[in-house]
Amino acid sequence: MNNNNNTPLSNRSDGTDSGSTISSVYSSNSISSTTTSSNRSFPQQTSMPMHSDLDSSLSNNTCMPQFDQRRQIIHHLALLLHAHKCLQRERQTLINGDVHDITLQHPCTVPNCAVMRTVLQHMTKCSDFKNCSFTNCVQSRHIILHWKNCATPNCFLCGSLKKSPTVRSQNPSTKDWQKNINQDHRSHLVKKITSALLNTIQHDNNPLPPERLAVVTNYAQKTEADTYNTATSHEDYFQRLAERIYKIQKDYEEKQTLKKQQTLNTILTSIDKSAGDQGPPNRIAPQIDYSTSFLTTQIKTESDSNYHSNSTALSGSFEQHRISTDAISRLAIHSNNSNAHKDTNDNHIDITKIKTEEISSNYDTKIQSTTIVKKEEKVTTETSINGSSSSSSSSSTTSTKIKVEMISNEKPDSESTKNNQLATIDATSKSLPKYPAVFSPEDIRENMAPLVRLLCEQEEGMWFRQPVTEAMAPGYFDIIKFPMDFSTILKKLNENQYSTPFQFCEDMWLVFNNAWLFNKKTHRVYKAGIKLADMFMENVDRMMKDYGYCCGRQYVFLPPAMFCYGVSGICCTIPRDGDYFVYNNPDSSRNNMSGDKYTFCKKCFDSVKSEYILVGDDPAQTLIELPKLEFQQAKNDHQEQEPMVDCIVCSRRFHNICVLYHEHIWPEGYVCKLCVQQYNIKRKDNRYVAHKLTMTDLANALEKRVNDFLRNECDPDTGRVTIRVLAASDRVCEVKPRLKNHFGSQIPAGYPYRTKAVFAFQEIDGIDVVLFGMHVQEYDSRCPGPNARRVYISYLDSVYYFRPKEKRTALYYEILIGYLEYVKQLGIVYAHIWACPPSEGDDYIFHCHPVEQRVPKPKRLQEWYKTMLDKAIDQRVVVDYKDIMKDFTETALNKVSDIPYFEGDFWTSTIEDLLKELDTEEEDRRRFEELESVKVSDDGYFDDLMETEEPTEV
Repeated sequence: MNNNNNTPLSNRSDGTDSGSTISSVYSSNSISSTTTSSNRSFPQQTSMPMHSDLDSSLSNNTCMPQFDQRRQIIHHLALLLHAHKCLQRERQTLINGDVHDITLQHPCTVPNCAVMRTVLQHMTKCSDFKNCSFTNCVQSRHIILHWKNCATPNCFLCGSLKKSPTVRSQNPSTKDWQKNINQDHRSHLVKKITSALLNTIQHDNNPLPPERLAVVTNYAQKTEADTYNTATSHEDYFQRLAERIYKIQKDYEEKQTLKKQQTLNTILTSIDKSAGDQGPPNRIAPQIDYSTSFLTTQIKTESDSNYHSNSTALSGSFEQHRISTDAISRLAIHSNNSNAHKDTNDNHIDITKIKTEEISSNYDTKIQSTTIVKKEEKVTTETSINGSSSSSSSSSTTSTKIKVEMISNEKPDSESTKNNQLATIDATSKSLPKYPAVFSPEDIRENMAPLVRLLCEQEEGMWFRQPVTEAMAPGYFDIIKFPMDFSTILKKLNENQYSTPFQFCEDMWLVFNNAWLFNKKTHRVYKAGIKLADMFMENVDRMMKDYGYCCGRQYVFLPPAMFCYGVSGICCTIPRDGDYFVYNNPDSSRNNMSGDKYTFCKKCFDSVKSEYILVGDDPAQTLIELPKLEFQQAKNDHQEQEPMVDCIVCSRRFHNICVLYHEHIWPEGYVCKLCVQQYNIKRKDNRYVAHKLTMTDLANALEKRVNDFLRNECDPDTGRVTIRVLAASDRVCEVKPRLKNHFGSQIPAGYPYRTKAVFAFQEIDGIDVVLFGMHVQEYDSRCPGPNARRVYISYLDSVYYFRPKEKRTALYYEILIGYLEYVKQLGIVYAHIWACPPSEGDDYIFHCHPVEQRVPKPKRLQEWYKTMLDKAIDQRVVVDYKDIMKDFTETALNKVSDIPYFEGDFWTSTIEDLLKELDTEEEDRRRFEELESVKVSDDGYFDDLMETEEPTEV
């Protein structure tokens, strides 16, 4: 490659008259240029061989309009400037010695860039400025001279390239929010607008002509510039752009619909006229999908004019039903058996294919319609969307009466109805349609304003009617960064500022969240917010579902109980809303300190009286001593909001938990149920389903029993319940040291058992939802006594998502009774159940539970188990049941070694505590006896050394 990449666009003299201006280099007609120099004309040269689609239509014209000539010159100049920059970039790369630069490995992909670079390199050596035969040399030289010498600010040829549209559109006074948007961002938005407009205009893969493409691009730049100058904020800027794009698309679709409808009417009229006195030919009625509409229209064709007027009336009724822009489909009308109809005079009328814009509805598209054409001769013609009728009849009468009926069927079986549906679109397809849901601000105001007024009228609403001031709540704005109140919401409703109902719900929840953030839980404003929030949720859910959303609620995950590293081996937890101290570990590579943070409850932290505290992963290993000053005090009250997902078709927002969406299952994004039905979209099947997990004998027995119960007691639509054993392993329940030391060989070293984790799932809206969990320990006959042939149900937990909810308790009973029946068949004689609810803030199996799901009291839980066991007795699964105290009393059990010993059971901890007390008492007694013996021995020693006192003689 030639390293000398100086081009005629570089700052050097070319030895040509500097006053030269551009004349017609593309046609014989001259173009006048209003510059300070004299006009010159140049002979026409061979057109530049550009092969791009944008220039193909221009290069083939011999006599182009003046506007097209200017546009081609501008395009030529733009390519020259681009090629000049490419050459400069390559030269700089070679100077820097970076031969592996990406620009050399991957050449420029701009069409005709390589052609223009060749022209520029040729011009550096060319000396024939007027008659050079090299392609595009003379033309490019004149264009470059104009570019370098033109002094007109608004030159129609080079002015647009000297000053970018985005720069020209800026206001002299830049607003604060505009400083955060750079030119690259604005250029990207212009491309987005252009792409959206092209997607609306281009209904096929053929590219637009260059003149139309330029018009679309200029319009996009103008739209962005106007929006940028008129917007009041960053959010308003994007909102206005979105509304403008939607309005453009909607207007264009309406014009296209009207235009195509007029074309259809014109063709139908021409057909009628060609029929003459014999009446119109046998015409197939187009099938149009009115989801739930019932349309009956009678058309009489006594004369050409009457038929024309009636067909116009029919098209008017079509236009009235076009109430939604969410669906896009096209209807094609074909001839019976050929591409042309014949009239009575053997005149061929071509109606090969007529496309009309769809008539769509916001209703459920499951209900399809079948079109039936009836004639007076009672000959029925059933048509499909692809054209030909199943039967036809010729009539010689001058008057024919046709009755078109749209009959709605919920489960159509005809082939024509199947063809009438939209083609199935895969949710992972790149051609998935994008139809953002559009709502009327007036409709939002009519529905939501009464709800806000209802809340204002409540006694608790007095706290939220007007904005909070600093005088009312000192320090309010230091905590609350986005204040909101009911009067502001009503004002925004009246001014139609809410474009979606979801925006309204966000402001309503902002009111309640601010009250809960600023006030304590015991404050009356906090309690008033809870009451109004409950009333709001009760009323808004129905309206939001009517708008296509899941609900109008705000879901949060309550803070879970945290682990406290404790002091001196004492293990405890940090309850919800409890104070604690946390140490953020900067170096996780230290020995016995691999965690990111270490937490201590306030009680354990304050119990350490020194200035240092011992921290470590394993208390049995060497602990690290840390200063207490490095710990930060915190409160376990952080609530995580439920994530939300946007439908990739309609852009509505949904709670992940409401629509059961998980990004690992559907990485392509979420498609809501409404869009799936309305646009016939097929979602990817979920491969993470419970029934694909390994089946076991226990799972099979429980699943069969439960689903038999559901078939007999519930509706057929009830989702199938799947039960699986998710974990099973052999373990040994080791006897704790004190018990082993006291009883020695009377107690075995351990009791072998098999632990199992049993979970139940229900299919809800195509997703398997876990709703029940149970942990059990099975001790078979090989286990030493007293644990032999016993089973221990250690933990049982549930969440209340089973449907129908009135059968939830009965379902749990069936699982428990089924399990007892299964282990009974294996030879198990005794079953033990831990019937004690968790402490406040604790959870057994599931990480958290819904707030509405209450934890039962101990007595209520025991009654629940007793009811289950009574049912088991009635089914002859259980013989009898009693509590542990009654069982030991009736069996006259008097030895500790005869009591069953289970892993994690209450008794295993209790016996250790009792033995510890006995050991302590024994140790105290032994010490006391040792002390007494020492004291006695000491007294005897002094008595032996004492001599009898004798009287002193005087």
